[in-house]
Amino acid sequence: MQSVLQPILGPKKEIHDLTGRVALITGGALGIGYEIARAFVLNGAKVYMTNRKEEQGQAAIEQIKKEAGENAQIEWFPCDMGNLNEIKQVFEDFKKKEDRLDLLILSAGINVNQYGETHDNIDRHFEVNWLGQFYVVNLVYPLLRKTSKLPNTPAPRIVFETSEQHRMAPKNVHFATLEEINNPEVGNLELYGRTKLAIILGVKYGLLDRVIKPNNDNIYALSVHPGAVNTAMQQQWKDAYPGLLGKLLTTVMLAAGRTPEHGSFSALYAATSPEVEEKGWNGYYFSDPAQPGKETAQASDPTLGAALWDLSHRIIKEKVGDDAIVDWNANITGPPTATTGIIDIYDIFGLSNQTIQGADLLAARLNALVLVPDFFHGERADLAWFPPDTEEKKAALFGFINTKAAVKDKVEVLRRVAEEARVRFEGVTAQVSGPNSPFVVTGQVHPGFMDVEEAKKLTVPHIVLASKDEPVEAVKGYAEVIAGNGIGGVVETYPTMWHGWMGARAQLETPEGLAEYQRGYNQLADFFEKYLKSEAKI
Repeated sequence: MQSVLQPILGPKKEIHDLTGRVALITGGALGIGYEIARAFVLNGAKVYMTNRKEEQGQAAIEQIKKEAGENAQIEWFPCDMGNLNEIKQVFEDFKKKEDRLDLLILSAGINVNQYGETHDNIDRHFEVNWLGQFYVVNLVYPLLRKTSKLPNTPAPRIVFETSEQHRMAPKNVHFATLEEINNPEVGNLELYGRTKLAIILGVKYGLLDRVIKPNNDNIYALSVHPGAVNTAMQQQWKDAYPGLLGKLLTTVMLAAGRTPEHGSFSALYAATSPEVEEKGWNGYYFSDPAQPGKETAQASDPTLGAALWDLSHRIIKEKVGDDAIVDWNANITGPPTATTGIIDIYDIFGLSNQTIQGADLLAARLNALVLVPDFFHGERADLAWFPPDTEEKKAALFGFINTKAAVKDKVEVLRRVAEEARVRFEGVTAQVSGPNSPFVVTGQVHPGFMDVEEAKKLTVPHIVLASKDEPVEAVKGYAEVIAGNGIGGVVETYPTMWHGWMGARAQLETPEGLAEYQRGYNQLADFFEKYLKSEAKI
């Protein structure tokens, strides 16, 4: 009945021109995912779909090309959302072939069904509907972040398919342990409802609160309810409730459900409508296009959201390895075809927009891939602590420097990052430039701590750009060591600049601050280019 009345009573379709944009859709070959893929292609996007079965993917491509033409930009690749190691391999490979990602739609899923476990020995509802797709987001997030910084580009969007059935989640859910998730005593509808609750929590209290906001990312993460939809998933009611009840539920849902095309309208709205940005609806759950939903108390519980976030990371690391999770706070910029790499260590005030712009400048000048790792695990010093002109500020600033930002704890981590990534380095201290350095050329800008003894350990060319706030004698000592070591290097003081003028404390809104900031990064690029030219490319 709903399918019959939908064109009159149901939500209206809204989609906008997507020419030049790239979309990735999990579950994109069937049902709602297929309709989203179809709409994206017809509106100019390049689309990648993923499902488990090749025949489904090829059939979807053939059908869409019949409508959009043989030149339609659409590809399919296989992936099982119930296999975390496979997800890692597939989407690491995806990042190597694409240099942008504008739209990520998470549409794979299992409907209400009996308890069962995946390849990873995890409740299949939880892994396929939430955990596997959450891992996809983690793996491709650097590509979304990179796209968000392209000129004249709308904010990338992440859209999860959730459901009003999140109201059926168990009342005693805690997201505390895998043992809690792998409980076959949980009812079939509750298993499903728990995953839809996880999606709403994960978007709002995970992606938005723990990634997008702290990093000032121009990315939107949303979840949507498609309505009851006439797809093959409705047949799973028969498996969930064998016998007459399952047959009745399937019949009712098919009779009352929306068509798959109408079921796609919520996601199409969330993915493309300008209204989302105009109204600042980041992290929202939509029960229909342009209709923010009314979540349950569970879905509005930040403590439960934090527990889900932590549990999801723990399970992925347990199943894939300690290095499975891509650093949410790391920034990567530059062309994927780059043969030169730079590691850019931001200052204690965190991954600021000024630092990101500096990384972009280096990437553009050197045609390099620039990695900005998160050594502080999302934490940062407060700009209000500087200058440390009160005892309270001193305690806070030096407390952070001696704990979260302690150099002695970071040097070996940096070496491992460089060796594993096989990249070159724009660094922070001369310690990593000593014997057996993995780097070709290194540098420091407005260094807070300078030890001339460390300068004596240099084994590669090194540049220091100091501010007027650095100790004059230490800067002079560095200059003398570098001038006499026969390796090569530059030490220069910017006499009108302050500590942090090329990092988080840069004043790009002032003509002099902007000019000296740009001069500093260009000087770094010139110095690096001089020595990188003489080295074999990686």
